Amino acid sequence: MDYIQRIEVEGVILRLDEQNGALVVYAKEEMRGETVDATLKDSSSVLAKTLAGYKANIVGRRVNSDFVFAAVFPRLPPGFYTVIAPFEISEITVFPGETAEIDWR
Repeated sequence: MDYIQRIEVEGVILRLDEQNGALVVYAKEEMRGETVDATLKDSSSVLAKTLAGYKANIVGRRVNSDFVFAAVFPRLPPGFYTVIAPFEISEITVFPGETAEIDWR
């Protein structure tokens, strides 16, 4: 049986295991409602045509007395991703059992 780690980040449950990781993209308030695309690349840094892209919306959540705006990908296959939203682009590696973070604030 695979070990599954259950973590809560910004009100979203992440289920991390030996085969999947997660990604949290922190954003500015004015990006709320925008869609973030995460596309897996193959080993030669070419967009993988056989693997699906992933999408998440930037939403606001209250954390203590502040609001945090983020897009959360709670379960992603490990690999090298290009992450795109209007006016932002980043590249990041997602490792199995871990949560990767991008900060666009």
